[in-house]
Amino acid sequence: AYTTSRVVKISAKAADGELRVVRRNNQITPFNVTKIQAAIAKAFLASGEDPAPALILAQQVAERIRQERPVFIHIEVIQDYVQASLMRAGFFRVAERYIAYRARRALLRDLGRDG
Repeated sequence: AYTTSRVVKISAKAADGELRVVRRNNQITPFNVTKIQAAIAKAFLASGEDPAPALILAQQVAERIRQERPVFIHIEVIQDYVQASLMRAGFFRVAERYIAYRARRALLRDLGRDG
């Protein structure tokens, strides 16, 4: 989950007005909906389901973010939106896999075994 300990203070907006993603290592990268689609597709495949809905779900997540009009968004906020999108669309088994994957990765990061 997104916590205030991971908030990055940004003093200036991106010059080009493009949305930027704040990674866990505080690196700033351009927003890329294709990465969201790939993550969703992997969750479908891990659940043994057809990943076809990944594109539409990724577009829904991107639209939600654009409606908020942030300049910077933390990666975990995006992941929270993906999780909510999966559940709203009724893909509960896929959402469960996605949540479990995020929890495993967080544990590994906390143990210092993964960046």
